[in-house]
Amino acid sequence: MSLLIQGPKQPGNDIDVYLQPLVDELMELWSTGIHVYDAYKKEYFQLRAMLFCTINDFPAYGNLSGYSTKGKKACPICEENTHSIWLTNCKKPAFMGHRRELAETHPYRKKSDLFDGLLLNIPGKTKDGIKVRRDMELMNIRPELQPKDIDGRTTKFLPPDCYTMSKVEKTKFWQCLHGIKVPSGYSANIRKLVSMKDLKLLGMKSHDCHVLMTQMIPIAIRGILPNRIRHTITKLCLFFNMIHSKVIDPDVLDEYQRDIILTLCELEMYFPPSFFDVMVHLVSHIVGEIKACGPVFFLRYMYPFERYMCILKGYVRNLNRPEGSIVEGYASEEVIEFCTNYMDGFKSFRIPQSRHEGRLSGQGILGRKTGYSNVVDYQEAHFNVLQHITSIDLFIQEHMSLLRQQNRKKSAKWLAKQHKKTFSEWLKDKVRRTLPNIDKWSKLWDSPLNIVPISRI
Repeated sequence: MSLLIQGPKQPGNDIDVYLQPLVDELMELWSTGIHVYDAYKKEYFQLRAMLFCTINDFPAYGNLSGYSTKGKKACPICEENTHSIWLTNCKKPAFMGHRRELAETHPYRKKSDLFDGLLLNIPGKTKDGIKVRRDMELMNIRPELQPKDIDGRTTKFLPPDCYTMSKVEKTKFWQCLHGIKVPSGYSANIRKLVSMKDLKLLGMKSHDCHVLMTQMIPIAIRGILPNRIRHTITKLCLFFNMIHSKVIDPDVLDEYQRDIILTLCELEMYFPPSFFDVMVHLVSHIVGEIKACGPVFFLRYMYPFERYMCILKGYVRNLNRPEGSIVEGYASEEVIEFCTNYMDGFKSFRIPQSRHEGRLSGQGILGRKTGYSNVVDYQEAHFNVLQHITSIDLFIQEHMSLLRQQNRKKSAKWLAKQHKKTFSEWLKDKVRRTLPNIDKWSKLWDSPLNIVPISRI
């Protein structure tokens, strides 16, 4: 850590004061550089460096860059060209109108009534309420969803939309997530995060949300929502799954961009305007960032840093001075690791050992397991290896034709069973008769995996 945050509060918009020493060093590295010795060439050279990118969430981006990430011009890429509308009752802007990025000949261009025309309805989390419905009424869109009066009551009736789940559908959705099991280290145990009583998720981290979005939601909503809603949500999940690949073909990025714009337009057709905050709009710029900075997986992933922040928070022993505790714990760990590496062959003292320790070198972690195979398993393994060697195909055909000639009245099932039972011994005898000097290879027949000399034959 470059500096220690003084005081109990975060610096907020004063982060520039906190980062000023780092900014000075970056300016020096960019303008004049520093004199560095090259041990390989045995000469000095002027080292220069530049800041490639920063990794942060959207609110922190506003603090670092000074750009206002709130209001009707909240998009830092569109800036003055940001398209937004003000929702009077919700009292916030909605970032819609992604049809303008479609091709001029696209049919959605002419269907303005469908656009200028949530799922789980969790209390406190839903984007669909009386204020949203009143905004729809002011915008003169979706008259079938506008609030309706109830005789003898002051409350309004809100007609259910196509994206709203019934109680039975929500129960099926949560039961599916509750039954999912993932490998160790893949994500958190989703089963422990699902509350079947309240039908909602509790205590999820950002990486768990990412796994839920890209892998689990498309499975959990199958057979629940209408086809057009389910397909749109699935396409959005697949988009996030594709852009987080380790390798991305640059030729398909334009296709990804067209697909995500079309998906956003379809979301505008089905979901209320309050759903489209600036975070939804920023999805349309992800492909452009990949073109400029490369795949997200390598240099711009937030999850490794967030996981490491969990480790740093574990160093806190004095709650009145959390930053100082982190610095002291980090420094202590560095010293212990240096001493451990210096004394090679000694086990670490009071440092927990990773459950994955030794896996790359082939060492097991669950204890030794000894298995014994019988003769039948051995012969079956030997036979399966022989069947997958290309140079043995002619011998297989010859043996099968010989069995058919000798057993004309037998069924195909019996011939296949007999072929599996006698092929190995028949091949041994044939090779020995054909090549008298094959005895020197006789030991190779003891293992079903040592078949290389036969392929040479």
